[in-house]
Amino acid sequence: MSTCQNCHTNFPITQREADFHARLSVPAPTWCFECRLQRKMMFRNYQNLSRQKCLKCGKEIISMFSEQSPVTVWCSDCFVSDTWEAQDFALEVDFSRPFLSQVRELMQTVPQQHLNQKQNENSPWNNHQSQSKNCYMNFGGIANEDGAYNHWSGFTANCLDNYALLNSQVCYETNLVTECYQTFFSHFVFNSHEVYFSENCFNSSNIIGCFNLKSKSYHIINQPVAPDEFRQELKKLRSYAYQQEFKQRFCAFKLTQPYPAVHHVATTDSTGDYLVRSHNNVNIFTAVEVQNCTNAFSVGFIKDCMDMFSSSLGTELCYEYGGDGQKCYKVLFSFDCEQSQDLFYSYHCFNCSDCFGCVGLKNKQYCILNKQYSKEEYQALLPKLKQHMGNLPYTDAKGRVYPFGEFFPGELSSFPYNDSIAQDFYPLTAEQAQTQGMRWRPEKSAQYTPTVQATNLPDQIDQVPDSILKEIIACEHEGTCSDHCTRVFPIIPMELEFLRTYGMPLPHLCPNCRHIRRVKQKNSMKLWERACQCAGTTSQSKAYQNQVAHDHRASACPRVFSTTYAPERLEMIYCQECYQAEVV
Repeated sequence: MSTCQNCHTNFPITQREADFHARLSVPAPTWCFECRLQRKMMFRNYQNLSRQKCLKCGKEIISMFSEQSPVTVWCSDCFVSDTWEAQDFALEVDFSRPFLSQVRELMQTVPQQHLNQKQNENSPWNNHQSQSKNCYMNFGGIANEDGAYNHWSGFTANCLDNYALLNSQVCYETNLVTECYQTFFSHFVFNSHEVYFSENCFNSSNIIGCFNLKSKSYHIINQPVAPDEFRQELKKLRSYAYQQEFKQRFCAFKLTQPYPAVHHVATTDSTGDYLVRSHNNVNIFTAVEVQNCTNAFSVGFIKDCMDMFSSSLGTELCYEYGGDGQKCYKVLFSFDCEQSQDLFYSYHCFNCSDCFGCVGLKNKQYCILNKQYSKEEYQALLPKLKQHMGNLPYTDAKGRVYPFGEFFPGELSSFPYNDSIAQDFYPLTAEQAQTQGMRWRPEKSAQYTPTVQATNLPDQIDQVPDSILKEIIACEHEGTCSDHCTRVFPIIPMELEFLRTYGMPLPHLCPNCRHIRRVKQKNSMKLWERACQCAGTTSQSKAYQNQVAHDHRASACPRVFSTTYAPERLEMIYCQECYQAEVV
């Protein structure tokens, strides 16, 4: 057992992890999994954008960096110009100072692009988005078209207000939905269409308020209905007031049904949650097509990696790495590097190899702190640098040390804690963040005065005039939550057209609050050992009557498993075998 430097809890280093450390010749971590993940999240800001001026040409830009940020922020035109290169800012290694202090200087002086966008069209207010068209306030995605307020979406069209949406069209207010069409207010739905207010459903169509359905059509609250009855209920759901009532009824109904211990689709030999088409993984959360990985969140199409965050598309044998890491190999303790290999402690490097402590390089090899070395010089310095990081490690303001083998300290992040996505998954108050040595952005004062209260909005979309596009709506949370609440919000033309087309009422929360509400639908990234709550012919609580005989017959199920459902929660949790016997 090891003791986490940050939260002081004990955590194990498994044999699988130790073997991986040995394979890459790196020491074991000194922070637990969740603290390591939280630290990597501190280096990513998706949605908190502001207006400022390019520090090169003075042009007004939309930026993911605040005006108080210590980094040098340039507009896209200046950043991609051939009048400069990152090696212009190279540093000589100073063995009298902690190496990561020198990396920090590079992070602040090497220019950074105001937004992370690649090959987008008509999509200025987006961040960490690529190959997308006609999108607004989309964050963390690829190949999206005609969408708004989506987070971590890919290959979608005409979708608004979704989280972790993949290969889908015409979706609204969904969470962890894959290969769906016309799906609304639903959670963990796969290969389905015309789905409303449903959860854990597969290969189904024309369903409302259903839970655990597979290959069914025309059902309401898990009961079969005629098409006319389905359409009548759908007509009622055009009312905002009726939607709120229906949500409460659906939540009560779900507690009478068995929940799966894990949310897996076509996944084998894996622990964690929300895995699709993945194999032989340990402690992986929200992933698609991942193999032989350990300790990761929000990853896709990677293999043989450990301690990863938000990486995808051909990444292999990487460790303690986060960001938009496509096609990386053996990239360690780094962030936002692409198509690179054999990097250590590097940041925003592209198509590089054999670099240590570099920032913003493109098409370079054998560099340290952005300075060019020969192959022989680089290989001679590499072991000396690792030893130096052990002998004189970076120490942060709270006394936590970062020798070789630890990811960047949170102090090196370009973002205040409450602007980073760490606040979405590990929310803190200003006092808590500052006590832990993290920067905090003071609350922004309201820039707009609301012209209409959410409670006074029309109940149905067909009652909404075009003039709503000129209104400033007060968010129902009124800034009292910890959800990045903007207090006020507009209705944009794309949104109004979508809501009218599909009969959905106006939202009452600002986009940020809507996003955090979806995030909170997910279980935490923590596993508990629990026993199956199937008692034989019923659940332990007797609230659910099993529909078929299970392999343990009338006796209680003896299986135990790892699950993200904490023991004190109200849901009845079945093991995969019992759950799959019921959901056929």
